[in-house]
Amino acid sequence: MLFPVSRNCCWGFIDSSGTVVVPPRYEDVRYFSEGLIGVLDGGKWGFIDSSGALAIPNRFETVGEFSEGLARAGDDKLVGFIDRSGNWVIDRTFSFAGDFGHGMVDVSDGEKCWFVDRIGMDAFPSRFDAAYGFEEGLALVAIGERWGYVDPRGNMRVPTDYEGASACFREGLAWIVVGGLFGYISSAGEITVPPRYSHAGDFRGGLAAVYQGDLCGFIDRAGRFVIEPRFSYRPDKQSSKSRRPLSCRGFSEGLACVYSEGRYGYIDPRGRWVVPPQFDAAGDFTFGLAHARIGAKAMWINHSGFPVWFNEFEG
Repeated sequence: MLFPVSRNCCWGFIDSSGTVVVPPRYEDVRYFSEGLIGVLDGGKWGFIDSSGALAIPNRFETVGEFSEGLARAGDDKLVGFIDRSGNWVIDRTFSFAGDFGHGMVDVSDGEKCWFVDRIGMDAFPSRFDAAYGFEEGLALVAIGERWGYVDPRGNMRVPTDYEGASACFREGLAWIVVGGLFGYISSAGEITVPPRYSHAGDFRGGLAAVYQGDLCGFIDRAGRFVIEPRFSYRPDKQSSKSRRPLSCRGFSEGLACVYSEGRYGYIDPRGRWVVPPQFDAAGDFTFGLAHARIGAKAMWINHSGFPVWFNEFEG
């Protein structure tokens, strides 16, 4: 696994030990996915492999990340999908496209959204006002301003009854919004935790971050607090439109990033501090590292909070 780093406004990659594998030289980069990484060089996107060797020449205006062997690519107006050799599998016909999951992908013509298969054929005839990709066998869709979930055959497994809903199911549950309050449903559409929270996040490791007022805690699948609400809520410019908690996220690799006393830190599933609050910004752990920032110093940290790489002036 490689992690993007920036120096002097150029991007490269390190490994989990902090060793530079691909020296910073690119104008922009994507995240490592399925062995390839999108890189912007000379104003065009291409892909390199984990050694830094060029795998797909830089000839695209935009690219996504590989998922199920295909990556979104195109120009400023239309996108399609390429394979790992850079060959077009689905021509540029969509104004927007997501990532493949369960053999299909959400696409849009700018007015309606639908799903296509790996050769670009409609997976089923239904059209929606918004759609997200498939995970755990279901995809979030909207008709008007109401949200529900569809299965890979196009059947509405969860009717579009909700004011808001999680982009995907996690561990068999998804949060929904009823009357401005957040609760949880099963993949069968049954309410498992009644709507009663001011905000809620996805389940990870059997726990989910929820808010009571401006304080965040963590509940189990039955809605019981395992970690009582005591962490702060940090509003920002996105808070009024965000459908996710801003200052407490779910657990990843056994740690959850939370906000307390004006800083971010990490707790374990019992609510004990593993990395005390010290960061101005921090993210989830992936493959052993999390991205964090203190002032102008951006860094990748390990599970102990120790920076394996940092940059005083990140571009």
